[in-house]
Formats: sequence, C-alpha cells, structure tokens
Amino acid sequence: MTTITRILGLFITVVCLSAAQGQTILSGNISGTWSPSGNPYIISDNATVQGGQTLTIQPGVIVWIGQGVSLTVYGGIQAIGTAAQHIVFQAPISSQFWNTISVNNGLINQFTYCDFANATNAIEFASGGTSVSNDVSYCTFQDIYGGITMVVDQNNRTRNLTVQSCTFSNCFGTAISGVAFGYAANCSPGSSGTILSAIRNCSFSSVSNGCSFNVYGYSGCGWSGYGYGNVQLMNNIFNRITNSAISLIAGNNAGSSPALLMNNIIVNASNGVVFQDPWDAKMQSSILVGCTNATTVSGSLSRSISYNDFYNNAINFTGYPSTYGTIILVNRNGTPCDLLYNIFSNPSFVSGNDFSLQPTSPCIDAGDGSAANYDSYFPPSQRTVINDIGAYGGPDAGGWIYAPPTTAFALSIFPYVGVTINPPSAGHYKLDYASELTGINNWIQITNTDLTGPFTYVEPMSNLQRYYRAVKLY
Repeated sequence: MTTITRILGLFITVVCLSAAQGQTILSGNISGTWSPSGNPYIISDNATVQGGQTLTIQPGVIVWIGQGVSLTVYGGIQAIGTAAQHIVFQAPISSQFWNTISVNNGLINQFTYCDFANATNAIEFASGGTSVSNDVSYCTFQDIYGGITMVVDQNNRTRNLTVQSCTFSNCFGTAISGVAFGYAANCSPGSSGTILSAIRNCSFSSVSNGCSFNVYGYSGCGWSGYGYGNVQLMNNIFNRITNSAISLIAGNNAGSSPALLMNNIIVNASNGVVFQDPWDAKMQSSILVGCTNATTVSGSLSRSISYNDFYNNAINFTGYPSTYGTIILVNRNGTPCDLLYNIFSNPSFVSGNDFSLQPTSPCIDAGDGSAANYDSYFPPSQRTVINDIGAYGGPDAGGWIYAPPTTAFALSIFPYVGVTINPPSAGHYKLDYASELTGINNWIQITNTDLTGPFTYVEPMSNLQRYYRAVKLY
C-alpha cells in the first residue's frame, strides 16, 4: 500500500468589516442584544451590565466609547463576531482614549472577531466567582495602552483565560498581563489567587511589553496568602518589543507556578524571556533573534531551555550554567548545538516581516522530537513530522493557516488508500490536498459537498504522497 501523510484542519474565511448605519446612545445600566441596525452604539458615560443580565453583541456591531468611559460587566458579555463581520470597539476620536471593559463575574465570557482601538486597557478580567473561564479569539488590539489584563485576588479564586489567534500592535504598555495574589486578613487563614492562562498563535508587534505574569501574596498574624500561576505560551510571534517579550515574575508569598513556552518566535526585543522563582518554566522549539538579553533567569530552580535557536543576540543566557550555549555536539540535522540541542544559526526567515521558514532553514525538524509535539499541519510546517523550531511548527501551527481552523479532526485509513472526513458538525465541506510541503496555502480542491456524516475519498494509487485538510465553508 502506498504510504500517505494525512493532515486535516477545519477552516473558515476572513473578510471585511460591515458598514455602520443608524445611531444608539447609551449609559447607565445596559443589557440585551445589540444588532448592526443600531450602529454605532455610543456609550457616552460609564455603563454597567448588572448581575443576572447579559449583553449580547452581534456580528457587525460598531461601539463607540467616550473618553475615559468604562463598561463594567457584573452579569455576562458575549461579543461574538464572525470572520466576515467583526465587532468594533473604538473611540469616536482616536486621540481620546476610552478606559476599559471590566468583566467581574463568575460566568463564561467571550470575545471573538472583535477589533479594539484607542483604549487605556481594552479588557480587564477581574476576580469574580471561584472558577471563571474567559475566551478571547481572532481579535485585534491596536493603538492602545494595554490589551488584556487579568487580576485574581484571594478568596481561593481561579481565573482561566484563553487568548488565541489575536493581534496586538502599537501597545504602549503591556499587551497581555496577569496578576494573582493571596491575602491573610484580620488574623484569619490565608486565601489564594490563581491564574490559568493559555496564549496561542498570537502576534505582538511594536509593543512595550508582550506578556507579563506576576504572582505574590501577603501574610498576617501567622497566616499567609499565596499567588499561583500556570501559563502556556504556544506558537506566538513577538517583534519589535521595547522591553520584555515574556516576563514571569514574582513577589513575596508566591506559590509554585509552572509555565510552558513552546514554538514561539521573539525578534528584536530588549529582553526575550525573563523568569523568576517560583516560576518553573520550560522553553522549547523557539527562535530568539536580535535580542539584547535573550533569556534571563533569577533564583535556584533549574529551568529547561532546549531545542531552541538563538541567533544574533547580544547575550543568549543570563543566570544559566555555562553548559548553555557551549557547542559540544550536533543535532539530528548535523547543525552544531549545545548539550540541550540549542542551535545558534540564522533561522532563514522568508523575509523581515514573514517569519515562516525557508526550505533550507536549519530550524526545520530541529525542535523537540517527542510525539506529543509533532508537526500537525503541512504547510506551514515542512519536511517530516519532527517539530520545526518557531511559530509554524508543532501541533498548534494550524492557527497560522488562512483561513484559521476552528476544529481539527482525524482521518481514517482504509485498505485502498482512502481518506475519510469525520466532520464534528454538519455543514458544507471541501477536501483539499497539497503535493509539496513548501509555501503556505498551496492547496488544490478535490471535492466540495454537504456532509452530515463520514465521507470517504479513495486516492488513486498513482499518487505517491499527498497532504490533506478539510475546510468547512459554511
């Protein structure tokens, strides 16, 4: 039987923002459903979504927020646009910044395909409830001071935030920040605050600070409160960072906080990554280029930095043993590397603005080789399934494919080299193939049909190798 590599993702199409019409002026208590027919929605003074109420914002809505004005949410907010119709939050006059959308509840809140501009701090997720989940995806943050802030305080609260496929540009403060702290008040047992966050397939360009997380706590009368964190940063790109691309810092009474940094790219930053105890961070399969200080660590924890590419940085390692950066062997590709398979070669980006890899890049197939981190999308990954160093390798690289995948699902193998689509939901799908693993979007359509269940395509035996994906059109 012919051997065929099968890669599959589910996609949607990105198009433009709809035009505005009408006008709705708001302040005070607000809720209900906003539709494009009321555009633009003008929040002229501080407004509140009360507890027990929900504000639903439909695709295509345009929201103007006045200078210094905040929207505070004690109930719930669902701002879910589409690729074709984004939701816009901006100031009527770009130089007059609105303040924030502050979410203070124990509900699931969602911002999808939203564009934020001219804000002091676009979204603040503050404590509310004991375990809170929030999702921000396919959003843009431009010409703002801060993008997304998480604040989790005491009372054993946990804040869970997922940020994926978002773009941050021209942020004068910090694009994504998180603070978790515990407290022991009135001589009572201490309580904790915990941040759980995953940031994937995001782009940070011309920002002061990229992602910063801080944990700490207070003590009193023999009791202590602690701050905890657990974060993942996967397949992100940081470019032109004035201060730090990624910083994991801590104060007193900080509890054990794991972190995983995988398949990121950091270019032209003053500080690439900064780690402090008790953050126990692992960084793998990432590219750091043109940084003043690529990695800086303080404390006694042993943090694994492996299978990365460091190139043209003033200092690669600060606070690490001398084994880091000392070339003593070669990796699986024959590239000189240190004991932990870090290489120090030009990654060969396609261009200064396109950080995908040229076919001759030493980063291809040079990342962590475990099956859990195999490349899953071809392109943008290249050659074999071994992890490509950088944002276009690993299992999450599908977030960079145009249009972005919403779900991934597997193909079945049949005796006659069959390819079976098992759609997670009914809809109109097409099956594409690519015969080479170079370039992006080099896909050719095989079939286009409505599907309510599994569909099998039998590959002609004359085709020796193809790479597949399923695309949901609507």
